[in-house]
Amino acid sequence: MRITRATPRQATACVRGYRRIWGQGDLCPGISWWVLDGSAENGFCGAYVTADGVTVYMTAAYVAPEYRGRGAQLRMLRARMAWGRTRGCEKARTYTWTSNIQSQRSLARVGFLPVKLYTRKDGAWLVFERPLR
Repeated sequence: MRITRATPRQATACVRGYRRIWGQGDLCPGISWWVLDGSAENGFCGAYVTADGVTVYMTAAYVAPEYRGRGAQLRMLRARMAWGRTRGCEKARTYTWTSNIQSQRSLARVGFLPVKLYTRKDGAWLVFERPLR
């Protein structure tokens, strides 16, 4: 199982997958994408560096059912944290639904801690952070 930076064509597929799964149209400019085993259909994830250059913000992770339970999410988290380190980031930040216990477990396994709770009309989200140094 390999996590690689997306080519421009794969990045377009990641955006399409993101919009299909989460139904949201706009994404932050400057998102870098990764794919699982060469295809966004297998899994994808994104990340960007915040304007202040301090935080790598990890977003939009998806793993196809046939890849679940095999460590794909952990590999995607580690790839994006490494990418953030190479850009001089000091911390990583991400979020997940409060109901997504598996995602919370994966985040805890690589050192993330919950730092904030957001409640919106569509549900509650937990924000997680961890230092990169």
